[in-house]
Amino acid sequence: MPHSSVCSGQWEFWDSIDFFDFREKLKNKEFVFDFREKIAESKAWKIKFEPDMFPLIVKRRLVKEKAFNKKLSPEAMIKAIIIRMGELAKPSINYEIIDFSIRSFFTYLGVKQYMRVDREILFLRTLEEEIKKILTKI
Repeated sequence: MPHSSVCSGQWEFWDSIDFFDFREKLKNKEFVFDFREKIAESKAWKIKFEPDMFPLIVKRRLVKEKAFNKKLSPEAMIKAIIIRMGELAKPSINYEIIDFSIRSFFTYLGVKQYMRVDREILFLRTLEEEIKKILTKI
C-alpha cells in the first residue's frame, strides 16, 4: 500500500493547468466556496449504477449480488481509495502489489470479509472527472 499519498496525483490534469494561477485562486475564499458548492451539487453524488457501466464478468456478478441499488460500503470505499492512490502514483502501483497491505490494514480495523470495489472505483473515477471539470470552469 502506498504509505504516502505524495506520489499520487492527477498528473495530466496538473500539466494541463497553470499550477501557480490555481494556487492563487485557492487563496480566494469566493473561489473555494464556489468550488465547494459545485461539488456538493455534482451529479457524481447521485450516480446510478447501470449494468452497461461494467465489463461483462463484473456485470454478471453485480446482477447476481443485486448490488446495483445498494449503497456504497464505507469499508469498500476505503479500499477503493487506497487502490486509486496506487493507480494514480507515478509509476503506478498495481493492485496485486498492495493487496497484502490492504488485507493487513483491514485486519487491523477488524474487517474480515473480502470486498470487491467495482462500484466504488467507478464512483471515485466519476467524482475525479467532475472535480477536474469544475476546477477548469471556475
